[in-house]
Amino acid sequence: MGSASARRAGSGPGVTRENSRGKSLSPGGMEEAMTSVLAETDPIKRQRRFSLLIESLTAENAEAAVRALQEAPRSRWNWGQEFSLLNYAWGRVDGPAAVAFAKEQEGRTREWTMSTVLAGWASNNPDEAKKWVAGIEDKEEQRNFTRGLVYGLAQRDVDAATSYVLSLPRTDDNRPAEYMSHIARQQLSQGVEIAAEWSSSLPDGKLKGSALEAVAGEYVRRNPEEAARWASQFAEEDYATGAIAEISDEWAEDDPQSALDWVTTLPEGNTRSRALGETISEWAREKPADAGEYLAAMPSGSERDTAISYYSRRVVYQEPAAAIEWAQSIE
Repeated sequence: MGSASARRAGSGPGVTRENSRGKSLSPGGMEEAMTSVLAETDPIKRQRRFSLLIESLTAENAEAAVRALQEAPRSRWNWGQEFSLLNYAWGRVDGPAAVAFAKEQEGRTREWTMSTVLAGWASNNPDEAKKWVAGIEDKEEQRNFTRGLVYGLAQRDVDAATSYVLSLPRTDDNRPAEYMSHIARQQLSQGVEIAAEWSSSLPDGKLKGSALEAVAGEYVRRNPEEAARWASQFAEEDYATGAIAEISDEWAEDDPQSALDWVTTLPEGNTRSRALGETISEWAREKPADAGEYLAAMPSGSERDTAISYYSRRVVYQEPAAAIEWAQSIE
């Protein structure tokens, strides 16, 4: 007969070798097993046992698992992560039931759960999930579910997710751009070069700009020179302003002079002005006097005015008195 300590060190009630080999837990067995896992105080053991339970999830026992976790104390730092993973897994095994549960929730939990279960459903059965979302009459609710749908599609098939987002009607809100940023981050998991090639191939416009900016942030951290060369091809496009600014800002944190050298090669215009402002701001964070001297030597014009604005905001935050003195001296 095993002791309680031996049981905790092993798989715990309901999480046995037989379960891991395919024997389904009943709803009652799943509830008991989840309760046992949630009582585990060792975080590594808890994570291992929780993963085994997710592998044992079925359409019949998923709701019991989710409700057991929902009713548990939420004091653990990873409760939210566990709740998301469990709802995602439920969406995979029984999308309609999982979204029905999501619709029962209230407040921020409702929107969060909606996205999670739809992501799981779409990752396993994209056509069914898309059809369900398309049939939602409440447009606000439809938009909330669309986020999860895109996330699930991107995990399964980036091209399908991209085509879906490009097909969405244009709206005044920023959600389609947010969706495209998420797809870009999914592509980055395959490598920055692959993500850069994908984002470059998108149709010109706001959605492409969103993807470029997401890729630029990771690209510049890995190889700023290569990132700058890649982004330069879009320097005359308004939609690429965010990507160019992201590279100049991140690069200037470590090497403001190199960032400045690159920015000044870009075509004049709004994109270059913003990139220069970001560079000057980062330069002023470490060496405000040097950045101030550079600004003082710049020819008058809108580009200088923009750079001064970025510089002033940075220096006022760090050294208010010095900023006032400098502003008076440059007039």
